[in-house]
Amino acid sequence: MALHSSFELRHSFELRHSDFVIPIMSTNGETIIEVNHLVRRFGDRAVLDGISFNVHRGETLVIMGGSGCGKSTLLRHMIGSAKPTSGSVKLFGEEITAMKELEIERVRLRFGMLFQSGALLASLTVGENVALPLLQHTAKSPDEIEQIVKQKLEMVGLTGFENLRPDEISGGMKKRVGLARALALDPELLFSDEPTSGLDPIMTAVVDELTLKLTHGSHMTAVVVSHDMTSAFRIATRMIMLGHGSIVAEGTPDEMQNSPNPEVQQFIHGRPDGPIPLNLSQDEHKDHQQVRPRPFLGGRFHFHHKHS
Repeated sequence: MALHSSFELRHSFELRHSDFVIPIMSTNGETIIEVNHLVRRFGDRAVLDGISFNVHRGETLVIMGGSGCGKSTLLRHMIGSAKPTSGSVKLFGEEITAMKELEIERVRLRFGMLFQSGALLASLTVGENVALPLLQHTAKSPDEIEQIVKQKLEMVGLTGFENLRPDEISGGMKKRVGLARALALDPELLFSDEPTSGLDPIMTAVVDELTLKLTHGSHMTAVVVSHDMTSAFRIATRMIMLGHGSIVAEGTPDEMQNSPNPEVQQFIHGRPDGPIPLNLSQDEHKDHQQVRPRPFLGGRFHFHHKHS
């Protein structure tokens, strides 16, 4: 499919601080995601230990917590790419944990996924990356696909970037291309895994602005995994914090800011001292059954002294 690179810049992409002062929209109560008593074990360790929560249409739920607390594991279960030890996940009222891959594919057409790295295919142009879901899942003509690609790139502020390769654009631009691809099928629900990771403050604000425009302008539901507290409090309508395999705290941004839980306060303010330990033993961090403590001396021959 040929994508033309020459067309007019019809809208400029601007960022205004006032755009972030958006009232929290009310939801209509329809439940989009139901997570019930979700358990995932790796060996003897329960990474997710009986987690339950719902997400309603129009919400932006931010899932936060320290590294290794199970955020990404939870997200993988929510999109159907991992199977739980027990418990259930429902998307749009359909139980997905027991679905076969072809059944899950049908449900996945209703949501978009923004991966942490952008996950662009290096062999394709920007435009071809965005077009990929349309080519795979629709019968639209090349002209129709080209127009949609232009529209989605314009939406994320990348008008005219169709013919560039991923290695010709910055990390922040790759995130925006990944977002444009996630929106290609006009999903009702958007999952984002660390969307601002590795970005500078200005580009973080740009990505947050895009999320706000989608959720407050297009009434999209969003689930965002993040440990970036500035971004999280900027975009969230509701937040949950994970720890010890369970939900440590849950509430609106104001409720989380005022939480009496010392773990919440330590995490959201980035304090080194508090109930969340800085040092973990290897036994406490066995994400996989095959991980076993080994003596340091066992690997001493991997190190070589430089001889003068």
